[in-house]
Amino acid sequence: MTKKNLEATARAGSVAHMIRGGRLVKRKGQVLSFAPHVGQLCSVSCGALAAGLALGVSLLGAAPAFAGTCDPLLPPPGAAVTCSGALDAANDATVVIKGEQLTINTTSGFGVSTSTGDGLNIETTTGTEFGLIFSDNEASQITAAAGTALAINAVGNTTVTTNGALVGGTYGIKATLTSVGALTLDATGSVEGETLDGINADLIGEARDITVRAATVIGGQNGIDVNNNASGNTFVGSSISVTAINGVGIIVNNQSTSTENLTIDVVNVIGKTGGISAYNNGNGTTIVSATGLVGGTAVDGYTTADGIRVFNTAIGNTAIPAGQTAVPVIGMQVSAHDVNGGVNGIFADHNGAGGLVITADGTVNGRSADGINANN
Repeated sequence: MTKKNLEATARAGSVAHMIRGGRLVKRKGQVLSFAPHVGQLCSVSCGALAAGLALGVSLLGAAPAFAGTCDPLLPPPGAAVTCSGALDAANDATVVIKGEQLTINTTSGFGVSTSTGDGLNIETTTGTEFGLIFSDNEASQITAAAGTALAINAVGNTTVTTNGALVGGTYGIKATLTSVGALTLDATGSVEGETLDGINADLIGEARDITVRAATVIGGQNGIDVNNNASGNTFVGSSISVTAINGVGIIVNNQSTSTENLTIDVVNVIGKTGGISAYNNGNGTTIVSATGLVGGTAVDGYTTADGIRVFNTAIGNTAIPAGQTAVPVIGMQVSAHDVNGGVNGIFADHNGAGGLVITADGTVNGRSADGINANN
Protein backbone atom coordinates (compact mmCIF):
# COMPACT_ATOMS: atom_id res chain seq x y z
CA MET A 1 0.00 0.00 0.00
CA THR A 2 1.39 3.40 -0.95
CA LYS A 3 1.59 6.32 1.42
CA LYS A 4 -1.12 8.09 -0.63
CA ASN A 5 -3.48 5.12 -0.41
CA LEU A 6 -2.78 4.71 3.30
CA GLU A 7 -3.63 8.33 3.99
CA ALA A 8 -6.81 8.06 1.95
CA THR A 9 -7.88 4.98 3.83
CA ALA A 10 -7.15 6.70 7.11
CA ARG A 11 -9.45 9.53 6.18
CA ALA A 12 -12.12 6.94 5.50
CA GLY A 13 -11.71 5.81 9.14
CA SER A 14 -10.47 2.27 8.69
CA VAL A 15 -6.76 2.13 9.64
CA ALA A 16 -4.83 2.73 12.84
CA HIS A 17 -1.41 4.08 11.81
CA MET A 18 0.49 5.55 8.92
CA ILE A 19 3.94 4.12 8.12
CA ARG A 20 6.26 6.98 7.24
CA GLY A 21 9.27 4.87 6.36
CA GLY A 22 11.54 2.44 8.11
CA ARG A 23 15.03 1.13 8.68
CA LEU A 24 16.38 -2.33 7.89
CA VAL A 25 19.37 -3.38 10.00
CA LYS A 26 21.59 -5.94 8.27
CA ARG A 27 24.72 -7.88 9.21
CA LYS A 28 26.53 -10.12 6.72
CA GLY A 29 23.60 -9.70 4.34
CA GLN A 30 20.96 -10.93 6.81
CA VAL A 31 18.14 -8.78 8.13
CA LEU A 32 18.39 -8.47 11.88
CA SER A 33 15.56 -6.02 12.59
CA PHE A 34 12.94 -3.79 10.95
CA ALA A 35 12.21 -0.51 12.68
CA PRO A 36 9.23 1.31 11.09
CA HIS A 37 8.43 4.91 11.95
CA VAL A 38 4.71 5.16 12.61
CA GLY A 39 2.66 8.37 12.48
CA GLN A 40 -0.42 9.02 14.62
CA LEU A 41 -3.37 8.36 12.25
CA CYS A 42 -5.23 6.01 14.62
CA SER A 43 -8.76 5.10 13.91
CA VAL A 44 -10.03 1.48 13.95
CA SER A 45 -7.58 -1.40 14.62
CA CYS A 46 -4.11 -0.72 15.99
CA GLY A 47 -3.82 -4.40 16.88
CA ALA A 48 -4.47 -5.43 13.29
CA LEU A 49 -1.69 -3.20 12.00
CA ALA A 50 0.70 -4.48 14.68
CA ALA A 51 -0.06 -8.02 13.61
CA GLY A 52 0.57 -7.06 10.02
CA LEU A 53 3.93 -5.54 10.88
CA ALA A 54 4.89 -8.66 12.85
CA LEU A 55 3.93 -10.81 9.87
CA GLY A 56 6.06 -8.64 7.62
CA VAL A 57 9.08 -9.12 9.84
CA SER A 58 8.53 -12.88 9.96
CA LEU A 59 8.45 -12.95 6.18
CA LEU A 60 11.89 -11.34 6.19
CA GLY A 61 13.21 -14.22 8.32
CA ALA A 62 13.85 -14.66 12.03
CA ALA A 63 16.62 -12.50 13.40
CA PRO A 64 19.68 -14.59 14.35
CA ALA A 65 21.50 -13.95 17.63
CA PHE A 66 24.50 -11.64 17.64
CA ALA A 67 27.43 -14.06 17.37
CA GLY A 68 30.73 -13.31 19.08
CA THR A 69 33.08 -11.24 16.93
CA CYS A 70 35.75 -8.53 17.10
CA ASP A 71 35.82 -5.07 15.57
CA PRO A 72 37.71 -4.04 13.54
CA LEU A 73 39.11 -7.26 12.09
CA LEU A 74 41.70 -5.42 9.95
CA PRO A 75 42.64 -2.46 12.14
CA PRO A 76 45.12 0.25 11.15
CA PRO A 77 48.47 0.15 12.97
CA GLY A 78 48.08 0.82 16.68
CA ALA A 79 44.28 0.76 16.66
CA ALA A 80 42.33 -0.91 19.48
CA VAL A 81 40.15 -3.93 18.80
CA THR A 82 37.10 -4.86 20.90
CA CYS A 83 35.69 -8.38 21.04
CA SER A 84 32.02 -8.64 22.01
CA GLY A 85 28.91 -10.72 21.53
CA ALA A 86 27.82 -13.92 23.21
CA LEU A 87 28.86 -17.41 22.19
CA ASP A 88 26.47 -18.70 19.51
CA ALA A 89 27.36 -22.20 18.32
CA ALA A 90 24.80 -22.06 15.50
CA ASN A 91 26.20 -18.91 13.89
CA ASP A 92 29.78 -18.42 15.08
CA ALA A 93 32.67 -18.66 12.62
CA THR A 94 36.42 -18.30 13.12
CA VAL A 95 37.27 -14.74 14.15
CA VAL A 96 40.45 -13.67 12.33
CA ILE A 97 42.24 -10.49 13.43
CA LYS A 98 45.25 -9.32 11.47
CA GLY A 99 47.23 -6.12 11.80
CA GLU A 100 50.20 -4.23 13.19
CA GLN A 101 50.73 -3.34 16.85
CA LEU A 102 47.45 -4.84 18.04
CA THR A 103 45.71 -4.13 21.34
CA ILE A 104 42.71 -6.41 21.81
CA ASN A 105 40.24 -6.35 24.70
CA THR A 106 37.10 -8.36 25.44
CA THR A 107 33.79 -7.16 26.86
CA SER A 108 31.59 -8.96 29.38
CA GLY A 109 29.83 -11.97 27.88
CA PHE A 110 32.11 -12.38 24.87
CA GLY A 111 32.43 -15.88 23.48
CA VAL A 112 33.08 -17.87 20.30
CA SER A 113 32.16 -21.46 19.48
CA THR A 114 33.06 -22.95 16.09
CA SER A 115 32.47 -26.37 14.53
CA THR A 116 35.24 -25.92 11.93
CA GLY A 117 38.51 -24.00 12.03
CA ASP A 118 39.92 -22.07 14.98
CA GLY A 119 37.98 -20.06 17.51
CA LEU A 120 40.03 -16.86 17.64
CA ASN A 121 42.97 -16.46 15.25
CA ILE A 122 45.31 -13.49 15.72
CA GLU A 123 48.25 -12.47 13.54
CA THR A 124 50.56 -9.49 13.88
CA THR A 125 52.69 -8.41 10.96
CA THR A 126 55.25 -5.84 12.13
CA GLY A 127 58.93 -6.17 12.80
CA THR A 128 58.97 -3.65 15.66
CA GLU A 129 59.31 -4.40 19.36
CA PHE A 130 55.59 -3.90 20.03
CA GLY A 131 53.44 -6.62 18.52
CA LEU A 132 50.35 -7.67 20.48
CA ILE A 133 48.50 -7.19 23.74
CA PHE A 134 45.48 -9.47 24.17
CA SER A 135 43.55 -8.94 27.41
CA ASP A 136 40.57 -11.06 28.40
CA ASN A 137 39.57 -10.30 31.98
CA GLU A 138 35.91 -11.20 31.39
CA ALA A 139 36.13 -15.01 31.64
CA SER A 140 35.33 -15.44 27.95
CA GLN A 141 34.42 -18.86 26.57
CA ILE A 142 36.26 -19.76 23.38
CA THR A 143 35.77 -23.21 21.87
CA ALA A 144 36.81 -24.71 18.55
CA ALA A 145 35.56 -28.24 18.02
CA ALA A 146 37.95 -28.98 15.14
CA GLY A 147 40.75 -26.45 15.62
CA THR A 148 42.63 -24.28 18.10
CA ALA A 149 40.65 -22.21 20.59
CA LEU A 150 43.17 -19.33 20.62
CA ALA A 151 45.76 -19.32 17.81
CA ILE A 152 48.47 -16.63 17.75
CA ASN A 153 51.19 -15.99 15.19
CA ALA A 154 52.99 -12.87 16.29
CA VAL A 155 55.93 -10.58 15.63
CA GLY A 156 57.21 -8.26 18.35
CA ASN A 157 56.57 -8.25 22.10
CA THR A 158 53.43 -10.30 22.70
CA THR A 159 51.43 -10.52 25.91
CA VAL A 160 48.34 -12.71 26.19
CA THR A 161 46.21 -12.61 29.34
CA THR A 162 43.03 -14.65 29.77
CA ASN A 163 40.94 -15.86 32.68
CA GLY A 164 38.43 -17.62 30.44
CA ALA A 165 37.64 -21.21 29.50
CA LEU A 166 39.39 -22.26 26.27
CA VAL A 167 38.72 -25.62 24.64
CA GLY A 168 40.15 -26.62 21.27
CA GLY A 169 39.65 -29.81 19.31
CA THR A 170 43.41 -29.75 18.61
CA TYR A 171 45.14 -27.11 20.79
CA GLY A 172 43.74 -24.97 23.57
CA ILE A 173 46.31 -22.22 22.99
CA LYS A 174 48.93 -22.32 20.26
CA ALA A 175 51.26 -19.31 20.14
CA THR A 176 54.33 -18.67 17.99
CA LEU A 177 56.58 -15.63 18.16
CA THR A 178 58.52 -15.50 14.91
CA SER A 179 60.83 -12.51 15.26
CA VAL A 180 61.95 -9.85 17.74
CA GLY A 181 60.42 -9.40 21.17
CA ALA A 182 59.32 -11.62 24.06
CA LEU A 183 56.30 -13.91 24.45
CA THR A 184 54.24 -13.99 27.66
CA LEU A 185 51.14 -16.16 28.17
CA ASP A 186 49.04 -15.86 31.34
CA ALA A 187 46.06 -18.24 31.48
CA THR A 188 44.42 -18.09 34.90
CA GLY A 189 41.24 -19.87 33.82
CA SER A 190 41.19 -23.30 32.19
CA VAL A 191 42.75 -24.44 28.91
CA GLU A 192 42.18 -27.74 27.10
CA GLY A 193 43.40 -29.22 23.82
CA GLU A 194 41.40 -32.37 23.17
CA THR A 195 43.68 -34.22 20.74
CA LEU A 196 47.01 -32.33 20.89
CA ASP A 197 48.40 -29.96 23.55
CA GLY A 198 46.63 -27.82 26.08
CA ILE A 199 49.20 -25.04 25.58
CA ASN A 200 51.82 -25.08 22.84
CA ALA A 201 54.26 -22.14 22.60
CA ASP A 202 57.30 -21.56 20.37
CA LEU A 203 59.96 -18.88 20.20
CA ILE A 204 61.99 -18.61 16.99
CA GLY A 205 64.01 -16.10 14.99
CA GLU A 206 65.42 -13.10 16.84
CA ALA A 207 62.93 -13.34 19.72
CA ARG A 208 64.11 -13.43 23.31
CA ASP A 209 62.46 -14.82 26.49
CA ILE A 210 59.31 -16.88 26.79
CA THR A 211 57.03 -17.08 29.84
CA VAL A 212 54.02 -19.35 30.25
CA ARG A 213 51.91 -19.19 33.40
CA ALA A 214 48.72 -21.22 33.73
CA ALA A 215 46.27 -22.50 36.31
CA THR A 216 44.57 -25.65 34.97
CA VAL A 217 45.65 -27.26 31.69
CA ILE A 218 44.57 -30.51 30.00
CA GLY A 219 46.05 -31.93 26.80
CA GLY A 220 44.97 -34.95 24.79
CA GLN A 221 48.66 -35.37 23.94
CA ASN A 222 50.86 -33.12 26.11
CA GLY A 223 49.66 -30.69 28.74
CA ILE A 224 52.12 -27.82 28.16
CA ASP A 225 54.75 -27.95 25.42
CA VAL A 226 57.18 -25.00 25.23
CA ASN A 227 60.15 -24.66 22.88
CA ASN A 228 62.68 -21.83 22.90
CA ASN A 229 64.51 -21.95 19.58
CA ALA A 230 65.67 -18.34 19.86
CA SER A 231 67.42 -16.87 22.91
CA GLY A 232 66.94 -15.71 26.47
CA ASN A 233 65.15 -17.29 29.41
CA THR A 234 62.33 -19.82 29.50
CA PHE A 235 59.80 -20.02 32.35
CA VAL A 236 56.80 -22.34 32.76
CA GLY A 237 54.55 -22.29 35.80
CA SER A 238 51.22 -23.77 36.84
CA SER A 239 49.39 -22.91 40.07
CA ILE A 240 46.89 -25.82 40.04
CA SER A 241 47.37 -28.82 37.73
CA VAL A 242 48.56 -29.96 34.33
CA THR A 243 47.30 -33.22 32.83
CA ALA A 244 48.41 -35.08 29.69
CA ILE A 245 46.03 -37.84 28.64
CA ASN A 246 48.42 -39.64 26.26
CA GLY A 247 51.74 -37.82 26.51
CA VAL A 248 53.94 -35.84 28.91
CA GLY A 249 52.47 -33.39 31.39
CA ILE A 250 55.00 -30.61 30.79
CA ILE A 251 57.73 -30.48 28.14
CA VAL A 252 60.14 -27.53 28.14
CA ASN A 253 63.07 -27.30 25.74
CA ASN A 254 65.80 -24.70 25.42
CA GLN A 255 66.86 -25.87 21.98
CA SER A 256 69.15 -23.05 20.91
CA THR A 257 72.65 -22.62 22.35
CA SER A 258 71.76 -18.92 22.67
CA THR A 259 69.17 -19.65 25.34
CA GLU A 260 69.87 -19.16 29.03
CA ASN A 261 67.95 -20.14 32.18
CA LEU A 262 65.21 -22.78 32.12
CA THR A 263 62.75 -22.71 35.03
CA ILE A 264 59.68 -24.84 35.80
CA ASP A 265 57.60 -24.06 38.90
CA VAL A 266 54.42 -26.16 39.27
CA VAL A 267 52.14 -28.03 41.68
CA ASN A 268 50.52 -31.22 40.28
CA VAL A 269 51.58 -32.66 36.91
CA ILE A 270 50.08 -35.89 35.59
CA GLY A 271 51.10 -37.60 32.34
CA LYS A 272 50.84 -40.99 30.72
CA THR A 273 54.35 -41.16 29.25
CA GLY A 274 56.00 -38.73 31.66
CA GLY A 275 55.34 -36.04 34.24
CA ILE A 276 57.94 -33.34 33.55
CA SER A 277 60.58 -33.33 30.81
CA ALA A 278 63.14 -30.50 30.67
CA TYR A 279 66.01 -30.14 28.23
CA ASN A 280 68.46 -27.25 28.37
CA ASN A 281 70.93 -26.70 25.57
CA GLY A 282 71.67 -23.14 26.64
CA ASN A 283 73.99 -21.22 28.94
CA GLY A 284 72.13 -20.82 32.21
CA THR A 285 70.82 -22.69 35.23
CA THR A 286 68.09 -25.33 35.07
CA ILE A 287 65.58 -25.31 37.93
CA VAL A 288 62.57 -27.66 38.26
CA SER A 289 60.26 -27.36 41.26
CA ALA A 290 57.05 -29.31 41.93
CA THR A 291 55.19 -29.09 45.24
CA GLY A 292 52.47 -31.67 44.51
CA LEU A 293 52.24 -35.02 42.71
CA VAL A 294 54.22 -35.58 39.53
CA GLY A 295 53.96 -38.69 37.38
CA GLY A 296 51.40 -41.35 36.72
CA THR A 297 47.66 -41.06 36.41
CA ALA A 298 45.20 -42.09 39.07
CA VAL A 299 44.45 -45.24 37.01
CA ASP A 300 47.85 -46.93 36.94
CA GLY A 301 49.79 -44.78 39.39
CA TYR A 302 52.88 -44.56 37.17
CA THR A 303 54.02 -43.06 33.91
CA THR A 304 55.45 -45.31 31.20
CA ALA A 305 58.78 -43.44 31.45
CA ASP A 306 60.44 -41.16 34.04
CA GLY A 307 58.36 -39.09 36.43
CA ILE A 308 60.74 -36.13 36.19
CA ARG A 309 63.46 -36.08 33.54
CA VAL A 310 65.90 -33.15 33.43
CA PHE A 311 68.80 -33.09 31.00
CA ASN A 312 71.61 -30.74 29.99
CA THR A 313 73.65 -31.52 26.92
CA ALA A 314 77.45 -31.65 27.06
CA ILE A 315 77.61 -28.13 25.61
CA GLY A 316 74.83 -26.77 27.79
CA ASN A 317 75.55 -24.50 30.75
CA THR A 318 79.28 -24.37 30.14
CA ALA A 319 79.68 -20.67 29.41
CA ILE A 320 79.82 -18.01 32.10
CA PRO A 321 76.52 -16.06 31.96
CA ALA A 322 76.71 -12.40 30.95
CA GLY A 323 77.60 -10.13 33.87
CA GLN A 324 79.11 -12.93 35.96
CA THR A 325 82.78 -13.55 36.62
CA ALA A 326 82.53 -17.17 37.74
CA VAL A 327 80.54 -20.28 36.97
CA PRO A 328 77.26 -20.61 38.92
CA VAL A 329 77.37 -22.47 42.23
CA ILE A 330 74.30 -24.46 41.16
CA GLY A 331 73.91 -25.44 37.54
CA MET A 332 70.87 -27.74 37.98
CA GLN A 333 68.34 -28.01 40.80
CA VAL A 334 65.35 -30.37 41.10
CA SER A 335 62.89 -30.02 44.00
CA ALA A 336 59.99 -32.44 44.30
CA HIS A 337 57.37 -33.76 46.69
CA ASP A 338 55.73 -37.01 45.48
CA VAL A 339 56.88 -38.59 42.21
CA ASN A 340 55.69 -41.77 40.46
CA GLY A 341 57.79 -42.80 37.47
CA GLY A 342 57.36 -45.93 35.40
CA VAL A 343 61.15 -46.16 34.91
CA ASN A 344 62.97 -43.68 37.18
CA GLY A 345 61.21 -41.45 39.65
CA ILE A 346 63.65 -38.59 39.05
CA PHE A 347 66.34 -38.70 36.38
CA ALA A 348 68.76 -35.76 36.36
CA ASP A 349 71.74 -35.56 34.01
CA HIS A 350 73.83 -32.41 34.35
CA ASN A 351 76.73 -32.01 31.92
CA GLY A 352 77.40 -28.32 32.47
CA ALA A 353 78.97 -25.91 34.91
CA GLY A 354 77.99 -25.69 38.57
CA GLY A 355 76.61 -28.28 40.95
CA LEU A 356 73.58 -30.56 40.84
CA VAL A 357 71.12 -30.44 43.76
CA ILE A 358 68.09 -32.74 44.16
CA THR A 359 65.66 -32.49 47.09
CA ALA A 360 62.49 -34.53 47.71
CA ASP A 361 60.34 -34.20 50.83
CA GLY A 362 57.76 -36.86 49.91
CA THR A 363 57.81 -40.29 48.24
CA VAL A 364 59.74 -40.86 45.02
CA ASN A 365 59.06 -44.11 43.16
CA GLY A 366 60.86 -45.57 40.16
CA ARG A 367 58.81 -48.59 39.11
CA SER A 368 61.35 -50.47 36.99
CA ALA A 369 64.61 -48.60 37.68
CA ASP A 370 65.75 -46.03 40.28
CA GLY A 371 63.90 -43.78 42.62
CA ILE A 372 66.49 -41.08 41.92
CA ASN A 373 69.15 -41.33 39.24
CA ALA A 374 71.59 -38.41 39.28
CA ASN A 375 74.60 -37.71 37.07
CA ASN A 376 76.84 -34.67 37.32
